[in-house]
Amino acid sequence: MALTLALGACSLVPDYSQPTVAAPADWRNQSASVTPAAVGSDEAASVMAQAGSDKLSDHWWTAYGNDELDRMVETARNDNHDLLAAMRRIDQARAQSHAAAAPLFPTVEADAGSSRSGNGRTSDVSVSYNAGLSVGYELDLWGKNRAALEGADASFQSSVYDAAATDLVLQDDVVTTYLTLLSLGDRLKVAQANLKDSEDTLNLVEIRYKEGAASALDVAQQRQQVASTRATIPSLQNQYDQNQAALALLLGLPPASLELEQASLDSVKLPGIAAGLPSTLLERRPDLRKADADLRAANAQIGVTRADFLPTIQLTGSGGLASDALTALFQPESALYNLAASLVAPLFDGGLREANYDQSVARFKELAETYQQTALTAFRDVEVALAAQRSSADQEAALQESADQAQAALTLANLLYREGAADLLTVLDAQRAQLQAQDSLVQARLARLQAVADLAKAMGGGWQDTQMVAGL
Repeated sequence: MALTLALGACSLVPDYSQPTVAAPADWRNQSASVTPAAVGSDEAASVMAQAGSDKLSDHWWTAYGNDELDRMVETARNDNHDLLAAMRRIDQARAQSHAAAAPLFPTVEADAGSSRSGNGRTSDVSVSYNAGLSVGYELDLWGKNRAALEGADASFQSSVYDAAATDLVLQDDVVTTYLTLLSLGDRLKVAQANLKDSEDTLNLVEIRYKEGAASALDVAQQRQQVASTRATIPSLQNQYDQNQAALALLLGLPPASLELEQASLDSVKLPGIAAGLPSTLLERRPDLRKADADLRAANAQIGVTRADFLPTIQLTGSGGLASDALTALFQPESALYNLAASLVAPLFDGGLREANYDQSVARFKELAETYQQTALTAFRDVEVALAAQRSSADQEAALQESADQAQAALTLANLLYREGAADLLTVLDAQRAQLQAQDSLVQARLARLQAVADLAKAMGGGWQDTQMVAGL
């Protein structure tokens, strides 16, 4: 018994060591981190995290200052079926963990019955009664069952991290899709406003043509401009409808059930966010924690396959009562018992155990590479988002100037044309430039707002290891 207890303390699971990932000392594009001071106006800025802080709100999207967006994210987190499926996978993993703990305990079974026998040639009938209890227990000499439980627990943690990662991706998808919808609405308004201006100019050209002050060529060119501007609207409307359907799917709704307020990107604030330190990123992203949990589960499986090479000892015991008469069943002389121990040692299996062990080791090595690749991807995501913030801010500033000048040029061209001091070609060029500048400005604004969401997602969205995902 002492030897058994001593061996029971053994474990064939290798000591776990998380793969080393060289974290950069700082972000290359750290200067691109947007803070309120870097934003053009105080009205367009809110703070998601202080510049020197390493924390991010777990409701980071509220910094956009849009109530409709807040409601949509919360709806998605409650009703999105991909996230709900991830939650159900947690339930499955929890049940599997409980099942993995069962072999550490003895099994107990009870049985009771009676039998009656006889033949057709005599009237003699034999009746017997029995009741019994049996117990079985496998000595976990080499820690195989404990290793299996350790792996199941790690898999359970992996499912929790996977749900948190799904939740984070969902948050980002809702935010970026909603912002895209707002930008498409703004671009439609720009196109429709430009179409009206083009139609007004066409009316002026046709009047001048009737008065002999414009040529048929002028009329044809302006009609072409009107048709070209009108042609941009169906394409934008189609993109709007597609993104509206995509947003409905994220919210767990049929597309026809989604109703949006008539909002604009102007109703969305530009949040500020600090990237924090690269060394803390590995603990702040649930996908990295999931990769680590998967690696721990694979490490525990190596212990399971190692134990398969060693003998197992099974203890069994049974006891009960048996009697030919029910009234005598509980008498001492009716008692029966049986105790047994069995040892099973592997001798030859055609290499099955070696193959299982080799597979578990190879699986661990594979997941170690996956972990390191996931970590490097996380560093890349942050750098890309920081660079996108900087470039989109520069681009928006330049396009704002371009749009202002294009509007001034169009106003002046229309004035000069009315006074006969400029030809129609000047007006047409100004119209095209103004439409393109305004449309590009809306897209640059969208890119800047989405870059903030991408950085929040890359930083883990405020998730913490001690934080349970919604609904868990």
